[in-house]
Amino acid sequence: SLYLPNEDMNAIYSIFNDDPPADYKAHSLSVSDVVIMNQNGEMRAYFVDRFGFQELPDFVEERKRYLEWKVIFRRRIF
Repeated sequence: SLYLPNEDMNAIYSIFNDDPPADYKAHSLSVSDVVIMNQNGEMRAYFVDRFGFQELPDFVEERKRYLEWKVIFRRRIF
């Protein structure tokens, strides 16, 4: 994983668009992407907007609930 001291979203955007890590295999960051940052176990989500980033305070918990539901649903089908 990549660590940036005092991580900020503009630095993340610059790294993944201008000079991505050699093992990064996804597309560059674009408008409408969601970036989830894990800093010391505290997860925060950000929406890539036309003019910066918007924090999505409920996204991480909603995503966790969705993934838990998906696992339960698959167990019932298979």
